[in-house]
Amino acid sequence: FEAFKPSCFTHVASLRCAPPGTMSSPLLPTDEQQIALASLRTAWSEIGLPHAEAEEAITKLAGELRSVLSRTVEGEQARKAQLTADEASLRGELSALSAALAEPASPGTSSSEPPLLRYRAVISEVERLRVLRDERAAQRSAAASSLHAILLELSTGTPEEEQTRSTAADADEPAPEGAGGLTVELVHRLRQRLEAAEAERAARLPRVPGARA
Repeated sequence: FEAFKPSCFTHVASLRCAPPGTMSSPLLPTDEQQIALASLRTAWSEIGLPHAEAEEAITKLAGELRSVLSRTVEGEQARKAQLTADEASLRGELSALSAALAEPASPGTSSSEPPLLRYRAVISEVERLRVLRDERAAQRSAAASSLHAILLELSTGTPEEEQTRSTAADADEPAPEGAGGLTVELVHRLRQRLEAAEAERAARLPRVPGARA
């Protein structure tokens, strides 16, 4: 549209996804603008719209397009700020997950890379560790629950043993969300304690006459 083309598309570079200098196509090719403008003028001429009103309509349309472009630019600028904030939050979660699982975590990006690439790299690593966290948490919970149940069976009523009725079997271990709370070694320790408790329970069972030793 000749009436607004010079100023309406000054924000085009800000709306591109690729780095500056890698794209040269305008947001709307000039020939398409001209065709649309000619079609509009033809339609207005056919309905008998006065020239002054037609020019006013073009000016209004140019303003609406400028507003669309401005809102888009503002939205992308806000998105950049949000990506930076989200990345910082995710890095905090990533650090906590890495500590709880005792697993290395490296998104493999540098601060010089664009925020969207950094965000995607970090969220990918966070999601990987979230899956591992859920798996380890389930393993820890299952072992601790089974151990607690057997310890209750083995309890003979002494004050010390009665304490097990209100204390989780893994209470002496780090909290699941804390550093070292979901390590392979911790799950292994609980399973070893569970195996020992199962063996003790089996040893206490009365022998069936005639059963093999």
